[in-house]
Amino acid sequence: MALLPLTASLACALIASAPAHGGIRPVSTVHPSRARPLLARLGPAALHAAIDDLQSSDWQPFRMEPPWLHPCFLASFCCGPSVIRALSLRRPLFAFAPLIVLFTSMAHWIDPRKESTARRVDVWCVRLGLAFQVVLGVLLVPRGLPGLALGYTLGMACYMGGRVLTVRGHKLLGAWVHVGVNLFANMGNALMLAQGIPASP
Repeated sequence: MALLPLTASLACALIASAPAHGGIRPVSTVHPSRARPLLARLGPAALHAAIDDLQSSDWQPFRMEPPWLHPCFLASFCCGPSVIRALSLRRPLFAFAPLIVLFTSMAHWIDPRKESTARRVDVWCVRLGLAFQVVLGVLLVPRGLPGLALGYTLGMACYMGGRVLTVRGHKLLGAWVHVGVNLFANMGNALMLAQGIPASP
């Protein structure tokens, strides 16, 4: 279910990336001073370059019109299945963090700007939400921790990859890679919940 809006967004993003005189269009542009090859040489130099890009403050997130077709905005709804599954199991504690992140992510990506209150709130809610899910896993579903860790690790890789691509000027591709943050984190939640939750909260 969560893949349907992502598929629609991909089609719209491909249309947006083509030359047009109206309708759907990307707002972001590539800053020449930050543009780099998509794939740098492998080795220590590439690693140092990626670390530099992750630490860079010279970037802005991808923007497009209409904003509700932004890939990351639609990816916010990936939190929905986590909420629904937890509530169906009558375990609202497991739905709390995904529900909060759903709303903060939507608020940020409807108007994505690096220096904004919405982004700061979203970043902190994501961090605290991830930590909250880990604590729940440790206390209530220890067998589900490997699945949760797998999803969170893949999500973190997507976060870093999307940031590097954005800093290097590949903003549309960076946005699509960033989609994996929500997608894989909620996959981790699903894998954890699949292990079953005891009768406690």
